[in-house]
Amino acid sequence: MVCTKNTENNNLPRRQVLNIPAVVYGKTSAQLKEQYGVNELVLMNCNENPLGSSPLAIKAIQEEALNINRYPESGSSDLRQKLANHYGIEREMVLCSNGGDNIITTLMQTFLDEGDELVVGHPSFFVYGHTSGIMGAKLIKVPLKDYTYDLAAILQAVTPKTKMVIICNPNNPTSTILRQKEVDEFIAVLPQDCLVVFDEAYREFVEDKNYPDSLKYVKEDKNVLIIRTFSKLYGLAGLRIGYCLAPQKVMTYMARVVETFPVNRLAQVAAMAALDDKNFVTKVKAANALGKAYLIDELAKLGMKTAPAYANFIFTDTGMDSIKLVKDLEKRGILIRPAVSWGFPTCVRISIGTQAENEKLVKAIQEIKDEI
Repeated sequence: MVCTKNTENNNLPRRQVLNIPAVVYGKTSAQLKEQYGVNELVLMNCNENPLGSSPLAIKAIQEEALNINRYPESGSSDLRQKLANHYGIEREMVLCSNGGDNIITTLMQTFLDEGDELVVGHPSFFVYGHTSGIMGAKLIKVPLKDYTYDLAAILQAVTPKTKMVIICNPNNPTSTILRQKEVDEFIAVLPQDCLVVFDEAYREFVEDKNYPDSLKYVKEDKNVLIIRTFSKLYGLAGLRIGYCLAPQKVMTYMARVVETFPVNRLAQVAAMAALDDKNFVTKVKAANALGKAYLIDELAKLGMKTAPAYANFIFTDTGMDSIKLVKDLEKRGILIRPAVSWGFPTCVRISIGTQAENEKLVKAIQEIKDEI
């Protein structure tokens, strides 16, 4: 999915919408298979779970399927309570929605006025800029330092107009993290009327013991909100189920804006079941760690340098034209993400696949390099 600038100018839409790039969707899997004459695709471009979904979640979906003629419980009360128990907080401090993207939309609809400033690292998740632009807010992009959020530079970018700072940790697309001490220092000096958002869609994959405990800020009643998801670790991307954690003083306003039925029936029961599936979680984490180590090592042998990786994907400098490499891989039925639009013309983002998929990717890259 990419965005193109809308050049139309008329009196029908809000003026902010005229400045927002229109979403252009890529080809479907079926179209790509037909184009390149392959029977299967290796999907290593969207950071999905290559091992599938939680078996407990699938079972819950099957049982709940008989009830899809009924509207879902609008407030996701049972799921919110389960998450509250999981994190040791009150249910009123949890909000569930239609994926992490929808949480971001609700967040910005709630807190951003026209002319407010939102500060983010760059590159990072594109939805921040797209949604804040719809609200008429000004997006301040602070370049990464060594592929990582530069908190010192972000502090310098904060002004009296800054309403919100978003920290994507681990960062998408670079897979790097910030650590506890630097985040503590950042929170301590940031103006108290600024809302800090931690986007932690990939936090479960992080094994570093110094990864920040952002939940402590929520429990301390600071202006902090945490975004998390069931899409990655639990393999429920197709159900679109995300949630956020925040103090009640923050959540009370978001509860006024959230959609009436943001989470469908199947997603609610699947998420509750997935939280209990410890075996699947262990299996996924172990496979991800092995696959990540394998890819980093094998790509290094091919002369490619990978940034420190803590999520279920890696960010690698291939030393070659990434667009050409991606196209050559597509012809072999392998999909990865070029980083040209993020300002890194020789880099790619690669989702960790199964061992067979990882090996196929490495072999294909070796073949492509041999042809040069």
